[in-house]
Amino acid sequence: MWKWFSRPTPLQQPVVRYEQGKRPSRQTALDDCIFMVVDIETTGLDPQRHQMISIGWLLMQKRTLDLGSAHYQVIRAPIGDSGVGQSATIHGIHNQQLADGGELSEVLVAFLQAAENAVLVAHHSVIEQQFLRKACQNCFGRAPNFRFLDTLKIEGRQLQRRNITVRQDEFRLPACLKRHQLPMLQEHNALEDAFGCALLLQKQMSTLGADAELGDLLT
Repeated sequence: MWKWFSRPTPLQQPVVRYEQGKRPSRQTALDDCIFMVVDIETTGLDPQRHQMISIGWLLMQKRTLDLGSAHYQVIRAPIGDSGVGQSATIHGIHNQQLADGGELSEVLVAFLQAAENAVLVAHHSVIEQQFLRKACQNCFGRAPNFRFLDTLKIEGRQLQRRNITVRQDEFRLPACLKRHQLPMLQEHNALEDAFGCALLLQKQMSTLGADAELGDLLT
């Protein structure tokens, strides 16, 4: 009788389409997976008080980066009278750039469409997960339960198996890239960090066999 209460509204359709996507299971071969590596920059670390101000992503298929899929967008966000404040010294994005940025809802629609059949990947993914959920809830009234493959956690497990102990700060993305002799990139640029995370994931995959499955990165 009351089922109509749970029916998604037109506003929620981008989220519904994402939720209906066919993402791979743990048993899917890595070479059959599409990975979407994403990074966001924010005005702080609390999704309840701070805002997403840029996002970058690119896809990886058959363990190869699809550079043509790379996407970067500064986001026009309601950041209050103080603007980006001191966070500008970290990400280098200033108020004028935000004024010319894209609408958050439009950026999220593009993100959800690109991610529809992909495994989401980020380095220390709790930030991306929490901010993206909050943004979707605010824009669409509904948020997916985003699940991320976290290259920081993969790095920790792979080092542990090799009986290698490192300091906590050596799990930061630049330190991981340096440890694997990968190119150093511009830190705190969303697309550059997504690209660095993708390079790290490639390297982590290279330690697994040709017949490795998605679950092998989760254990």
